[in-house]
Amino acid sequence: LKHRGQSPDVVDLVLSLNQKRKTLIFKSEQKQSEIKNLSNQIGKNKNHLELVSQYKDKVEKLKQDQIKEIEELKIVENELNELLLNIPNILD
Repeated sequence: LKHRGQSPDVVDLVLSLNQKRKTLIFKSEQKQSEIKNLSNQIGKNKNHLELVSQYKDKVEKLKQDQIKEIEELKIVENELNELLLNIPNILD
């Protein structure tokens, strides 16, 4: 990369951003799974209004957290794509 005008540190940054991207995807998928489980519990406990209300509050908080993580994921993916586009091809 040095011969092509790029700092080798870019590779470390790409790897770091990729790891952060994977972590955010994993957290978002976990939250989606929790939301699904809580939604199932809401359906099963329709007659217990207080319990349903608690579940709905948890679902709403999880959805808000998930939205924040997705927004952060988009930022990380954009940064990663920008870096990857600027890395030159390495010839054999």
